[in-house]
Amino acid sequence: MSARLSISTEEGVVLDLRLGGQPVRIGRAKESTVKSEDKRTSRQHALVRRLPDGNYQIEDAGSSYGTMLNGRLIKQELLKHQDMVRCGGLTLQFLSDAGPDDEVDQSLMSSTLQGLTEARAQIRRLIEEQAVLRGEVGIAQQAEDRAKRLRDEAQDETENLHKLLAGLRADKEALQQRVEEMGRELRELLSGRSDAAGEVEALQKQLSELQKASERQLQRIAVLEDRDANHNATEATLKKDADRLAEQVKKREQREVELSAALKPALLRIAELSRELEQTRIQLAKAEIELGDLRRSGPGR
Repeated sequence: MSARLSISTEEGVVLDLRLGGQPVRIGRAKESTVKSEDKRTSRQHALVRRLPDGNYQIEDAGSSYGTMLNGRLIKQELLKHQDMVRCGGLTLQFLSDAGPDDEVDQSLMSSTLQGLTEARAQIRRLIEEQAVLRGEVGIAQQAEDRAKRLRDEAQDETENLHKLLAGLRADKEALQQRVEEMGRELRELLSGRSDAAGEVEALQKQLSELQKASERQLQRIAVLEDRDANHNATEATLKKDADRLAEQVKKREQREVELSAALKPALLRIAELSRELEQTRIQLAKAEIELGDLRRSGPGR
């Protein structure tokens, strides 16, 4: 009886492994015939061997998560055609054919399967890192946009403050000129007329009010100048933050480009391993046909 295992991984890799007289070891150990990187698969998970009567059996090798045969946990049991075996992240289907018993060297198939698994794991790591990096780039870009928006708002408010300060300073100068004019008028009245007490008192009162208004303007100008200085400091800080975030975005985008470049050889390696696997299947099929022809022609010689 000739038999084979159809091996499927959760990443979508499907391989056929022709069974012979050599035991097939399944696990994460380096020397395993069928190697898996899945953490649910133990280092020595299960063993498939051929019995003296030509049948095959599956035996759990003390795995942590157990070996499932057709949905139930087993320790050791004979395999029948189309039985489904689950070992952690691996699914294996046992397929038997009526034909001559044969033994095929499985080392090439095992190394190809291991190479495909490692290439898949490398691509998965690169994709995960790229996804994390894209998330960081998005966060950095949002922070950069927010810093730029705050900086623009600070610049707008600073411009408004400058305009308000200019207007207040103009008002201040006008008040000072008015105070000086009223002071001259008051002095003229005091020196020229002795009966102008009422007008002098009115002018003094008006002058006092103008001086108070001038002091209020000066206080408001001082407050606005303080606000202007604070806004200038805030604007400088926001500019530094925006420049720093822009540099972070640039570095992360450069890293994403490097990751994209690193993905290409890994994908090419998978394509190369897939071609090697197909060639191996063809070689195994030819070897099986030649072996069958030799056995059929043997008794006639």
